[in-house]
Amino acid sequence: MSSSSKGKNWDGSGTQEDLMHRDECILVDAKDSIVGHASKYDAHHFSANAERRNTPKGLLHRAFSVFLFDKENNKLLLQQRAASKITFPSVWTNTCCSHQLHGYEPTEVDDEVVDVRKNKRAPGAVRAARRKLLHELNIDPETVKETQFKFLTRLHYCAKDSFGEASLRPENGTAFWGEHEMDYVLFCRADQAELVKGGMSINPEEVDAMIWVSPEELREMMKEEKGLRWSPWFRIIVDRFLWKWWENIDEVFATDKFVDEQSIHEVLEEED
Repeated sequence: MSSSSKGKNWDGSGTQEDLMHRDECILVDAKDSIVGHASKYDAHHFSANAERRNTPKGLLHRAFSVFLFDKENNKLLLQQRAASKITFPSVWTNTCCSHQLHGYEPTEVDDEVVDVRKNKRAPGAVRAARRKLLHELNIDPETVKETQFKFLTRLHYCAKDSFGEASLRPENGTAFWGEHEMDYVLFCRADQAELVKGGMSINPEEVDAMIWVSPEELREMMKEEKGLRWSPWFRIIVDRFLWKWWENIDEVFATDKFVDEQSIHEVLEEED
């Protein structure tokens, strides 16, 4: 495992490849207990010799998925990942998906017992989310304050990336990148007009496009005949949770009725 200096502020500088080697993911076990840290490169490396196609040689690590809604009409902001992304390029997905990192301040490391199970919160994941919303979509953190986020549950999933260019794959193109994540699902609601006024715009290193959609518009986009590619984590969350949460969105934000802090939902086979 590689090391990282504690106390640094993350600035997002460098290329995609630089970040793969410099950023350190938080490694956990299947119960979400922290066991160490490692570079994004190591955490996302799938072996070509795995007994099952979704058995990663990469490492289980924490991640987050943000679903940002316009408070006026409850439309959801989607993004299309940049074609230059090393993992899952050009796929459509939720507003922002990335990783809590080791070794930076303010800390992005949540205590699984105290923060999550006892307090039903994930302040570290929320800090990481605000950091990446600024980096990917230039969303001013003041327009998405910590109090606007709602932690809902965790998802343990595993998915090989079949979309990336062979020339960018590890082991001289014979292996694959993939995700093996403990994904913290976060809802957030903000004023779209304030986001735009604050300078919301895509970072072309990270994002190719963004769009606000209603439930009906999302269902239409996800029809097979549309030919769009979707991230595996987004498909899992849509199929298992999103429609019910979206239908009850006011209650989701006003109460803890839909918070499931105790469960870790396992989906260890890739969903095509």
